[in-house]
Amino acid sequence: MQGALKQKDWQTAAGCMTDESQEVMSTGLLLAGGLMAAFGGDQASELTAVLEKHGVETPEPAFNFSPTPPGETPDSESDEPAEDMPDIKDKAAFISDMLTALEAMDEGGSMQKHEQWAEATLKDLTLDGDSATATLTLPGDDGEESQELAFRRGEGGWLVHLSEEILAGGPGGPGGGMPSTFGDDPEPEGPLTETVLEGGLTSTLSLTFEPPFTQQFFDAKFPDRTLFATLSLTGEPILNAYEYGEFTLDSVTDDTGAALDLAAPIKDQFDNEFGDVFVELNDFFLDNKDTLPIVFALTPPAADAKTITIQGSCKLKVRESLIVKDVMNSMGGELKDDQLAELGTFTLKKPGEDDGEPGHGLVLEVKAPEGTVEGITLLDGQGQPLETAAGTYSFGFGDEMTFGINTSEALPADTQLRLTLGGTESIQVVPLNIESAELPQ
Repeated sequence: MQGALKQKDWQTAAGCMTDESQEVMSTGLLLAGGLMAAFGGDQASELTAVLEKHGVETPEPAFNFSPTPPGETPDSESDEPAEDMPDIKDKAAFISDMLTALEAMDEGGSMQKHEQWAEATLKDLTLDGDSATATLTLPGDDGEESQELAFRRGEGGWLVHLSEEILAGGPGGPGGGMPSTFGDDPEPEGPLTETVLEGGLTSTLSLTFEPPFTQQFFDAKFPDRTLFATLSLTGEPILNAYEYGEFTLDSVTDDTGAALDLAAPIKDQFDNEFGDVFVELNDFFLDNKDTLPIVFALTPPAADAKTITIQGSCKLKVRESLIVKDVMNSMGGELKDDQLAELGTFTLKKPGEDDGEPGHGLVLEVKAPEGTVEGITLLDGQGQPLETAAGTYSFGFGDEMTFGINTSEALPADTQLRLTLGGTESIQVVPLNIESAELPQ
């Protein structure tokens, strides 16, 4: 296997792996290569040729990735039969052809660490019947790194058995990372800078003695006159937020001076602070993309109380963004913006030019350092998010990414484009000071 990797003989190297390892690797390459072939245009012609050679039909671009609305049953109960993965007859040959095509496109991530593997050393070999394990030590820029490697005895002798972690890009794996079409949104290293938000966000409070959710969500029912609160945070910071968390109630009092606390069973599960784990802020499940609702329950106020006052805070993980105006007149060319020019090259295109609906969405091709753009959002002329239920998507590798949005309606003439920038992560602390909110009667 090492000799083959030195020669970039991918087929021989793949043939040194177990059938299970070849299956996992070929499936990953099939998924990634299929998406690139579908969306990559002329530059993906070599991938298309590989797929056709191995009897795989190139998928037509389909952008309808709309999620299942809350409360509805996922597609698992659909009457449509599940589509089987194509059966690749010669997996080693397919792996070889795909990696060769990816390398020609400067997308050879799936064997980018082959030089390390070619120079690796093996020690601490342990045999156990038809299985074996050993420690693989690889040279690296930051010194040596080691990992466990498994083997299985087959008809032709011992074969390398790669774990899914290694094949998916674990440290030192020959994949150095399978081609990935959708980023994992890794957390930046080190602590994030925290700033206290002083403006740009509005909070409104709705109070009721009737639970706004199904009580079976918790292990026990709430006591009588539990006060249910829905706190809605609205504004620009929500659009820039990708996670929220650490919602804390410092104090809640009614106008008689009585203190309110989180009601059981919420208090039993969260205590006074709603945990220190940040939660993904997925705007698919928000009624309005610029509004974050937070629902909590409080112990009963005094019987003669008329209002309550809340002191607390909420933290948002945010990224900076750029707004591009005059989008419709920029279609088919590079975006002209001084700040964008410092980051890379950004080209706007119309999706669906062959299906008669070229104005229903857009495609943004980005050539910039990896991670420069995390996502895009369409806005109207007033800066409010446009409805994009028809689907969003992204794919690409390294310094070339493609982002797309399909819309059910044609884009308005004053459409704007928001680019969310990677590497700009920080935490905004949102003070929550709500005075004399009227209690329900």
